Amino acid sequence: MVNFTKHQFEAHQEEGMVISHMAVAGVGIWIAFTSGSTLRLFHTETFEHLQDINIATPVHNMLSGSFYFYLMGL
Repeated sequence: MVNFTKHQFEAHQEEGMVISHMAVAGVGIWIAFTSGSTLRLFHTETFEHLQDINIATPVHNMLSGSFYFYLMGL
């Protein structure tokens, strides 16, 4: 028998932000959004917000000089 538990929490304080990707790493869940360049980390058991990482500058530096690129958070 499989038991599923449904939880709801606020992943982003801005209204209208849509989750595009989620990835579990240990006891954390990384969440990326369809707009913006910030990844958010939450604890998988408490759903506590742990960290935000803005990936815009590192990705820009890594891809500077490229003619065309497509950025996807996770």
